[in-house]
Parts: sequence; structure tokens; C-alpha cells
Amino acid sequence: RQNLNEADDLVKTMEDTYHVHPDVQSFNIVIDAWSKSKLPEAVSRAERLLDVMERRCRDDSLAAKPDSYTFTSVLDSIARSEHSFHRAEKVFHRIEKLFQDGIVERPTIPVYNAYLNALVSSGDVDVLDRVESIFANMITERNANIRSYNTMLKAYSQFRSGRNGYFSRPLKAEELLTKMEEHSGIPYPDGYSYTTVINCFARSIVDRKAKKARQILDKMIQSYAAGNTAAKPQIYAFNGVLSASAHTHHTRFPEERLEAFTILVSTFLLLREWTEPNDSTYILFFQACERLLPKGHRLYEQVIETVVYSCIRDGQMSAKVMHALHNIAPDLAHQFEKIDAK
Repeated sequence: RQNLNEADDLVKTMEDTYHVHPDVQSFNIVIDAWSKSKLPEAVSRAERLLDVMERRCRDDSLAAKPDSYTFTSVLDSIARSEHSFHRAEKVFHRIEKLFQDGIVERPTIPVYNAYLNALVSSGDVDVLDRVESIFANMITERNANIRSYNTMLKAYSQFRSGRNGYFSRPLKAEELLTKMEEHSGIPYPDGYSYTTVINCFARSIVDRKAKKARQILDKMIQSYAAGNTAAKPQIYAFNGVLSASAHTHHTRFPEERLEAFTILVSTFLLLREWTEPNDSTYILFFQACERLLPKGHRLYEQVIETVVYSCIRDGQMSAKVMHALHNIAPDLAHQFEKIDAK
């Protein structure tokens, strides 16, 4: 914080004491530093510096004008804050006014992406329509790139509303992903795209969501095999399918729980062909076993014990994993704690 305050003071001193006008790079360095600082006052300080730049360039045509980097840094700082929706709207309206007044260039794709991300990050359940409208305009004006599409997928994954509580919108996410796969003049999906849709299903209340999540993972693998190197599956995609299986327990249908358990095991085995499991992998696996297999089932102890040995071999028996194991098989957890103590 002290260094950031000193940087602020230096910008002011350059003009007040040495009569040197700070250029746009000088302002951008300080704004970017505040944006990435994650301090409580970061947004207000970044906005204040933007105020200074706007005021000076309106009064003096030779003064440093905010550019794309300035605007994205301010919007990124807003995205990291709470209640970002209204602040993002206000800043973007200022950017549009500066452009209309002929002071700055037309907002670039990175500026629009930063604006979208700030809106999505607000967590406001009423903002999805606004985000969809902006995204549609970006597509119409050919201003959308892969980050734009991924931010829209993120919006469908995060924004939730409904009579029965909160949930994601996986069908809309899947529809957009399919359009990206068709590759008709729009960006082809990357690993983030597929993983976001997988997690969207995991957070949803749709029927057979474990199957849907696994289908997206399979499409991801097929895309990578077909030459889309950006779609290489990472651990987060596999964990997303495990999460979808673990959260299938609310279903009324026993056959859906059985299906989810089968997907859980097959995905866990497939994972090793692509990457290494982490502690989240094992936590999700144990949670799924607890929820999908009734205690006393002939597979219950057998499956858990086998996976525990795998977890130990992988060096992933963290405190969180042990806690999850205690919840589902306390006797087994105590047994391995004794082995570990020796």
C-alpha cells in the first residue's frame, strides 16, 4: 500500500513540482498496480486516476488521454470488487461519452471483454439479460473473440435464479458451445470453454447431469484428438464430471444414481490417461461414494479402500481428503491414520 501511495504522489509531483505532464504509460502503470493490488480502496483509487486523466484531457488537448489499457485496468479492478455491476456500467458509459466527444478511440474488444467480465463477476442475478444483450451486439459488430465467448459461458455458469433456489443455465451454455464447435466464423472452443460448460451442468438441477457433463468431456477429448490443441483436457474438466456425479444424489430415481456412480468410476479411471489427480479429485470421489452408494452396499468399503490406496500412492492424502474420508468411512480413516503415524 505504501508503494502504491508513493506512486500516486509521484504522478502528482511530476506536474505540480517539475511541471512535467505524466504520459499515458505513467498513469497506466499506477492504475494497473492498484487494479492488481486487491486492496479495499483499489477501485476508488483507479477510478480517481481515471477522473484526473479525463479532466485533464478535456481541458487540454495535449494531455495524456486514457487508452484501451487504462479502461481495461479500471474495469478489471471493478471485476475484483463486490457489487461491481453498477460501477462497471458507470465507467463504461463514461468511456462511451469520451468516444462520442471525440476524445478517445472507439472501445476495443479487450475493453468490451473487461466490461462483460465486470458485469458477470458482480454476481447480480438480474444482470444476465444485460450481459446477453451486450454479447449479442458484440457478435453483430464482429467484436467478439474467444474471451468474449468464454465470458458468456461463465455467465451461464454463474447466474442462477428460480423459484426453487439458485442454479446455472447449462442448456444455454451447451447451445453456445455447440455454435462455437460449428466454427462458422466464430472462435473455436478451448479448454476453458468445455470445462466451464461441464461445471455449469455440475451446478445445475437438470436430470442426468452426470451423463451430460461426461458427454461434454468426451466432446472435449474428441476435439483435441481432431487437432484442437487448445482443448486438451486438464484436471479441472475431469473434476467437473466427478462433481456432477457427486451432486446427483438429489434425484428421485435410483437408476440415475447408479448411472452417476458408473460415470464417476469410469471418469476417475480415464483421468489418468490425461493428467494426475489432485486432492479435490479424491474429495469429490469420496463425497460421491457417500451420496450415491448406500452404506452396507457390497461395493462401498471395497471401492473406498481401493481409492484410498491410490490416493496415498499419489501423495494426495491432505487434511481435507482425510476429513472427507472420516465422514464416509471413519474406521478406515483411523486405520490409515495409525499407518501414517508409524
